[in-house]
Amino acid sequence: MSAIDPSAPRRKRSRQARLVLMGLAPLAVGGCMQETQEAVLYPDAEACIAAGTLPADQCRAAYQSALAASQSNAPQYTQRADCVADFSEAQCRQERSGGYFLPLMSGFLLGRAMSPGAGSAYAQPMYRPRNGEWVTPAGFSVGRQTGALRVDPAMTQPQRATTQTRAGFGTRAAARSGGSWGS
Repeated sequence: MSAIDPSAPRRKRSRQARLVLMGLAPLAVGGCMQETQEAVLYPDAEACIAAGTLPADQCRAAYQSALAASQSNAPQYTQRADCVADFSEAQCRQERSGGYFLPLMSGFLLGRAMSPGAGSAYAQPMYRPRNGEWVTPAGFSVGRQTGALRVDPAMTQPQRATTQTRAGFGTRAAARSGGSWGS
């Protein structure tokens, strides 16, 4: 057994490692922090008008813009039963051409889109599946509340959903481009 020599220089490796780790901590924390931006979720134009943050004509225009975007960006289902399973009987309708089933727009998210016009307002259609959360066309949840929110900037960008189908034994095929519609 060897004895420890008290006159030998002490190793400074752990102190150096600690200093290196302390120096890297701000970079690690900064890399984990995700930028968010302000947005407002309204169930309809009347709620926007009642909030008083925008003139009534801008609230109506934003709602109409989201409604128009919803016609082409809503999640599409090949089977009515699949749409009903995610949203409800009352929330699903058949597309005019008769090909797909779509959930009804339940609200709109008003935020600042980063493009095409920097800083321009964009009204994103929002949907409310059975789980009660508000979701974007691509299925990203912003929570259960309306009003002012902090969201990922991507949520205020135009989004297009993909066709939803169910695979064997009731599982959903990985056809969507983002989050979840309540399953």
